[in-house]
Amino acid sequence: MAHIAILPSDAFPFAQFPAPLVVLSLVVVAPGWGDCGGEVSAMAEIALQVDVAASRERLLAALDTREGLTSWWSTAVEREGEDLLVTVPDAPEALRLRRERADLDRVGWRSVGMYPPSWQGTTVTWDLFDHPDGSRRTLLLLRHLGWAPEATASVPAAAGGWAEAIVRLKDYAQSGRPQPLFVPTGHLRAEAE
Repeated sequence: MAHIAILPSDAFPFAQFPAPLVVLSLVVVAPGWGDCGGEVSAMAEIALQVDVAASRERLLAALDTREGLTSWWSTAVEREGEDLLVTVPDAPEALRLRRERADLDRVGWRSVGMYPPSWQGTTVTWDLFDHPDGSRRTLLLLRHLGWAPEATASVPAAAGGWAEAIVRLKDYAQSGRPQPLFVPTGHLRAEAE
């Protein structure tokens, strides 16, 4: 597992996630985090990559259909036109993500809602690449970028959530067995018999 991070050493426990989750970059600069002299222009970004034993088509369905999204992310996902409404427990309102692209190379969403405030205007992209060994495996690269400077303190928590979500997405794409990260009250999924 590879890590590149500018964080306090205890900010995020990456070791809890199984290989081969690769943390490509997690750059966060916030007041009091190291001696950077106050002259840092780095923008916060999350980038995670996994190797998935599934085709691009299967991953696209998991990322762009209600059935797919409710199987690994939240059991409460709705669509209003190009907007995804994703409900998570204890949130005052659903996350609103506008689908900007969905094809076999990339799925892209832009946060257009008011919640969470730190996500406003950020972009989430999922890039799908053929595995270099020529198999039916896919390399999946998740990036969450465009964080406002005042939102960087939220990035470690978001990175933790994405790390858990991408592992669940991988497991779902490989096995077909749903195991959503979030199950809001009133959205309990019936167990498959």
